[in-house]
Amino acid sequence: MRGKYNMKAIDIQGSLYSSAGLRLGGFPTQQFLEATEQLEQTRPGTRDRIIKEAHFTVKWLHAFPEIGFLIGVLWTKSVLLALIIALGCYIFELVRAGFVGDSPISAIACQLWKFLKIPAYLLAAWILWHTSAWLSSWLIIFLIFQGWFSLLTSIVFSPFRIIFATYLLRRFGDDNHHIHNFEANAVAYIIQRLEKRGRLG
Repeated sequence: MRGKYNMKAIDIQGSLYSSAGLRLGGFPTQQFLEATEQLEQTRPGTRDRIIKEAHFTVKWLHAFPEIGFLIGVLWTKSVLLALIIALGCYIFELVRAGFVGDSPISAIACQLWKFLKIPAYLLAAWILWHTSAWLSSWLIIFLIFQGWFSLLTSIVFSPFRIIFATYLLRRFGDDNHHIHNFEANAVAYIIQRLEKRGRLG
């Protein structure tokens, strides 16, 4: 698990960040170090693995709608409908993460999408160019201004996240104080999974 692609835990004013710059939901750094001390002693490098997986698990919330948007454009030939599909993907992932928790598959899928996104959008743009230059241009614009989609999922879609997070906190907050916090919850689930795996041998 070691290597140049691993991520380190970074402490910024007591809060946990990945070395790639993602704030992991206000998860206290000291709490993270204490919770992972035994895991790190048993298998050095485990903290880096946890941070890396949590980073990409959180990023999947934004990557999954990107995939939905691409499929939506190809399927419906409509930017508006593709955006609705992207919103559906965002809500689906919120609900899945809220009720099911951490999924190593999400982190792996996000890492793969990171490398496949540009080729996939370019291929889709080339396919659509023969039938709709306008839609093809939309996909090219998306690649040039990728931050727009992050802005969409982070700000425009945020009311859905707030509503769902409020529900989770009211329903399950007594048992899990992180349940409403997607980023911190990802870290907690990964730690719990690795601890369980260690107990089972």
